[in-house]
Amino acid sequence: KSTELGDDKDRVLRKSNGDLTYFASDIAYHDDKYKRGFDIVVDIWGADHHGYIPRMQAALVNLLRGGEQIAMSTRAGKFETLEDVVNEVGRDASRFMFLSRKSDSHLDFDLELVKQKTMDNPVYYVHR
Repeated sequence: KSTELGDDKDRVLRKSNGDLTYFASDIAYHDDKYKRGFDIVVDIWGADHHGYIPRMQAALVNLLRGGEQIAMSTRAGKFETLEDVVNEVGRDASRFMFLSRKSDSHLDFDLELVKQKTMDNPVYYVHR
């Protein structure tokens, strides 16, 4: 459902035969770079990849808990799924947080902040 994040069409990460797409590999590559401490990643793409910039930026979300980044490792089997996020903070709060940013901007999604009933929580602030 990448159109919900500003993409021109919905993208899949896993093909019907179970193989991962190139886009899935690109996401994993960038995730690995950030986990290894890179502050900047420079991508050089050809003309046929002009839509990749917003697509990749939409895929990169920092998931935080109380201001601290949640450590994840697919190799170790430690990760948070979108379903986990929705179950913890709710469907409406999840939607609001993802849709409140442009698809080409970075998102720090703090699970604890989104559950607070304070004016620091953008979801609570909008509901008031």
